[in-house]
Amino acid sequence: MNKTFIVLNTNCLLQSLSDRSRYYNVWESFIHEKYVLCVSTEILDEYEEIISSHMSPLAAKLAIEMILRAKNVLRVDARFRFH
Repeated sequence: MNKTFIVLNTNCLLQSLSDRSRYYNVWESFIHEKYVLCVSTEILDEYEEIISSHMSPLAAKLAIEMILRAKNVLRVDARFRFH
């Protein structure tokens, strides 16, 4: 079976965290390993900042910990070469 790799926009993640949201299936699909979430350090930092400001620092910490511990996460760190 082919895996789907995605980069999740911060606003999409934020809207999907509440089980009362109509977008909760996005987070639930992640939890059930229906796709591979691709993240970088910069993306994780942005997730944490935005979730903290809209929900709470605790919610942000829990979400980031779940992401970091999940088997279906691919860490991608961009490398740039400027001439």
